[in-house]
Parts: sequence; structure tokens; C-alpha cells
Amino acid sequence: DITLVCAQGLHRRNTYEEWLWYLGPEIVNNFWPDRIVNHDAEDPNILDLGIDEMGNVVQTNAFVASVDIPILIGHCAANPYGGYSGGYKMLATGLAGRESIASHHTPKTMLRPDWLGGAAKSRMRDQFKSIGESIVKKTGKSYYTVDAVIGRTADILDVKAGLTSEVEQATWPLASQRSNIVLNDLIEPADILVIGLPRDFHYGPGMGTNPILMSLAIGVQYSRCAKALRPDPVIIAISSCDGWFNSSWFPSYEETFQSLQEYSSASEFLMSDEALRISTDNEYCYSYSNRYTYHPFHAMSMISGGSVPLKWCSNIYMVGAKRPGIARTIGYTTMAKFDDALKDAKRYVGDNPRILCTPECYSGGMPVNVKCSGSK
Repeated sequence: DITLVCAQGLHRRNTYEEWLWYLGPEIVNNFWPDRIVNHDAEDPNILDLGIDEMGNVVQTNAFVASVDIPILIGHCAANPYGGYSGGYKMLATGLAGRESIASHHTPKTMLRPDWLGGAAKSRMRDQFKSIGESIVKKTGKSYYTVDAVIGRTADILDVKAGLTSEVEQATWPLASQRSNIVLNDLIEPADILVIGLPRDFHYGPGMGTNPILMSLAIGVQYSRCAKALRPDPVIIAISSCDGWFNSSWFPSYEETFQSLQEYSSASEFLMSDEALRISTDNEYCYSYSNRYTYHPFHAMSMISGGSVPLKWCSNIYMVGAKRPGIARTIGYTTMAKFDDALKDAKRYVGDNPRILCTPECYSGGMPVNVKCSGSK
């Protein structure tokens, strides 16, 4: 008597064909159609458990909370959102409602210094733990976790099972060893970070062209490399940036991007009634629940991450944009050629900059956090 629930949070639901690809027909056809389902953050029956001690909204999947033995199955790897994937992160994001996710996927949490460098000791991780422990306490259920520590090609390095807090403690040491890399050849912090952005990567087709997702990708890679960089580095990102939003997967994103232009900062927009209107738009939310698209608040959370490097970096250059005006509206300086960006960057970093180049950060397998050998 087992039901599989995909804890995809505000991401698009999985189709039957995608489940076949992920799990194989032998597993899927034993559960399809009634016992393999997607979580729905807009489910009117979402379990609302009030506010936790940190002030976070606590919501969770009502069906999962009602079963005899809830088991969370995931992986543990480096992740700028709270240091590591897995553990309480799955409960606090994958099985949550929009309002609960909005407690931590916001500038108030993500523009803090402890969001940088893949830190496990951060406000975001504290929020995940607080929400998860609140769910356990208020439902009276023991949530068990099975997490695999994974390598660069998603190869399984180890598997731990038990109560969620125990699994976090058991998986993090190996995940840290695999994920936190010291660059021995980089004794002093680099001045410039170079990022390559393919057209399609983990959020789906067009992540490297959709300006909101593109900016999030830059923010995430900056976070991963923060301990290898000077406090005010320059970023040079290479992207086609042609303005394709992929509305079939991300229907709210273009309207969100246009509305963002009417505000002086990302934080101001995200706190506005306009951002709330888009995030709760009935058509967008219905599409998320029924048509395999991303939730409209997902765009807001991506804007939070995309604004991170704008706070800390001296400048961000976008090279190769087919529609450079889009990149400039985000706050980037556009250049046609890499050499031109590098030349202009010397205004901030001097004539002999140390350069950290990460061209395959989104195409070379599971990412890592890096730091220079001279950093603490």
C-alpha cells in the first residue's frame, strides 16, 4: 500500500512520459495512474499549520501528512539554497505551499552574506529546519528520509536512511568532501568570474535565454564561487540572451519581467501588490496545477537569486547577447566580444586580473562550491 508523491514544489508537474524516463516502466506502471501523483502547492486542501518560531508560514502536503509512514526520498549534493539538497529542504520546499516557500525564497533571506559559498550554517537552512521540525511537531508524525550522496554524474556515493535530522548529519560530511573544493592553484581570490550559460539546463528549455532564469543562473554560480573571489568581483557571462521566455513552460515569466521594469529594484518589486497579483493569478496557478507549467511565484523566487550578484559585484558583463537591451534592463553591461568585456573590466580589477573560468558550470555534471587556497 504505497503511493509515490513527486515533491516538485513550484516546479512543473511531471508527465507520464517523463516518469517513464525517470523511473522506468516497471516501476511507473505498478503505480499509474492512482498511486503516482504530483504535489500541488495550490491544492485547496494544503495543510496550513500556522507560523513557526522563526515567523515562517508552515504548509505541507495534506496527503503525505496523513499516511502511516511518510518517507522522503532524495539526494544530498551542494546547493546554494541552504547548503545542501535533501533533508528538511525537501519537506520545506518540495511539499510546501506558495506562502510557505515565500518565507525563505525572498531577498530578506537570499541577499544575506550567509547565502554565499554554499554555507550550511545560514538563515535559509535554519528556516528549512524550523519549518520541517514544526511540521513534525504539529502533525505528530515521524518523517523518515532516504538520501543518496551523489557525485558529478549523479553516481551514488552513499545512502543514508533514518529520521530527517539524523540523515542530514550522516550525509553532509561526504557531500561536503565531494562538493567543497579548494583550488590549490588559486592562492589569492580571483578578480573575475567567467560563466558559460547554455540555452537549456536544469529548469528546462530556455533557461539560458529567459532573462529571469538567466540572471538566477548567474547568481547561483556566483554564490558557488564566492569564497574564491574578492569581495567586489566582476562577472563576465556568455549567453545568447535572445529573450525567449518559453511560455509553454513558464507562462508568467514575460509578464513578470515587464512588470519588474516599472520598479527601482528587485526587492521593491517583490514586495509590491503587482508581484502578489501575478503570483496568485488564477490562470497561471490553474496552469501550474493542470497544464505542466511552473508556478507564477517561481519567477519571483528566481528574481531574488538573480539580484544577488547585483548587490555584491562591481559589474556584470553579458557577452554575445542577441538582444542586448534585455540584459541591460537587468543591470548588466553588454559587450559583443569577450575581449571587449575583459578590457573594460580592468577599470575595476586592474591590468593583471586573476580570472576564475567556469565554462561548463551548467553542462559538466553536478556542480561544486570552490574556494581559493588562501581563504579561511
